[in-house]
Order: sequence, then structure tokens, then C-alpha cells
Amino acid sequence: MTIPEQARQQALAHLVEHYKVTDMTPARVRSYDQALSRLPVAVLEPMVQRAIDTRTPRWGDLPTVAELRADAEYCRQEMVKAVGPYEGCINCQDQRGFI
Repeated sequence: MTIPEQARQQALAHLVEHYKVTDMTPARVRSYDQALSRLPVAVLEPMVQRAIDTRTPRWGDLPTVAELRADAEYCRQEMVKAVGPYEGCINCQDQRGFI
């Protein structure tokens, strides 16, 4: 199992536990896992926390994939803001973007 797979499984397990989901079929697990596989590993934990903090609990059901993707995108944007604007090193300070 790779690190991204472990991170996805942990994220999904955290959501399942928090929302008290009891009917996670193998097909549903695969569906969520496939959707989460497209997200950067760095946003998985913040995404889960944002879902828990901001989504109205529907006990027994998870947030939708669309809701989780929206939370992941919000977290990604917040991470980019936290880093600040790109400032090139001394060798590439006059270039903005890819070489």
C-alpha cells in the first residue's frame, strides 16, 4: 500500500467514523477512494477537518464527493495563500513561471 492509498483510507475512515456510517459497501468505498485519489495527499487531512467543521451532519451518510472536492479546493487555495506569492531565487528572480 502506498502513502497516498493509506492517506485516502485514513481520510475515508475518519469521515465514516465521524458521520457514523454503517452501510459502506465495497462499491461505495471504491467510489469514494477513486474520487479522493485525484486529490493531492496534502489536502486530505484539512479537507476532512473542514468537512467535519462545516458540513451539517447527516448521520449515517457521508458528505457527497462534490462537497468533499469543494472542501479540498478550499483547503488547497488556503494553502497557496499561506505560502505567499512566488519569489524567484537569485538565479530565476526575473522569471515568473516555468522555464
